[in-house]
Order: sequence, then structure tokens, then C-alpha cells
Amino acid sequence: MHRLFITALACLISFNLHAQCEIYYVTSDASENGVGTKEDPFTLTNAFAEQSESLTIKLAVGEYEISNSLEILSDYLYIEGGYNSEDWSKSSLGGANTIITRNTSNQQIDYYQNPFLSVFHATNVNGFEIHDISIIIPDNIYGSSTNYGIYISSCSAYKIVRTYIDIGNGGDGNDGYNQLGGVMGLH
Repeated sequence: MHRLFITALACLISFNLHAQCEIYYVTSDASENGVGTKEDPFTLTNAFAEQSESLTIKLAVGEYEISNSLEILSDYLYIEGGYNSEDWSKSSLGGANTIITRNTSNQQIDYYQNPFLSVFHATNVNGFEIHDISIIIPDNIYGSSTNYGIYISSCSAYKIVRTYIDIGNGGDGNDGYNQLGGVMGLH
């Protein structure tokens, strides 16, 4: 009897852990009122606004344009492109047909107060994965600004798989100072 109780408890725990893994579905033409299901998918920005630990975000084939970086906030977030929105089967073309383009509005500021543009950014997040997505950022029109396809700071155990990143040039930068002497080193 005791053994049966332990076995039943182990199965229940296993079922509950498995049930906690959520999947959000995303299409490029989703309604702002979508709820993230296969039948009523999220927009890309709404899926990231609703993220949680161990979430999978499946992106349908299509072109997505964003004005703000998508922040990865949750550990073990799994982001994967290349899905057919008709039946949610996986395409063999992967990132070649799930394209996220970041326009040049709304720069972010990093820890050191430096401006940048990115499609994804993550700080102090563990175990996230990005699969089968193309990331495009045009030339940056702002001076002293940097382009990153994916901005990562103090993260660990992340994976970026079959992801194409095409970023334009960063801003021109500020002019330097002429004729400032260096500092003598210590012996």
C-alpha cells in the first residue's frame, strides 16, 4: 500500500511539472486581442509581455517588424520560429522564413548609459534559447549608438541555434579630443 501511494504521488508530481510548461503561438498578423493559442495567437510583443519561466514561444512563418527590443525576462524561455500557422507543423527552412526586423526608433540604454538598438535583449537571465529566426536591423541613424542583433549581459547557459543575424552599421560616434596627454604608469 505504501509503495502504491509513493508511485501515485510521483506520477502526480510528474504530471503537474509537465503541465506547467506553457506554449504561446505567435503570428505576424495576429489580433492585438489574441490569447496565444493556436486558434487565436498572440502578437509578438504581447507574447513577450506575458512571458514566464519555462515558456515556449512558437513563431509562425512571416515577417515581423518591431519598434522596441523584445526583452527576455524569464529563465528557460524557448523561442522558435519556422512554424506553419495552418497546422503548426515545423518548416525545414527555419529562420529563412521567420524574419524579425527592428526599425531604428526607440533606442535602449545599457548599464553604462550607452544607446543601442537590438531585436532581443537579456540581462541576468539563464537558460534561454533562440532557434530558427532571422534578425535584421538597418543602419543606425543615431550618433554614438550601437547595433546588436541580440544584446546579452550577465546571462548564462543560453543557446542561439540556426539564427541568422544581419545588422547594419552603428552610429558614427562622437568626435574624440585632440592632444590630451596620457597618464604615466606605475613602475
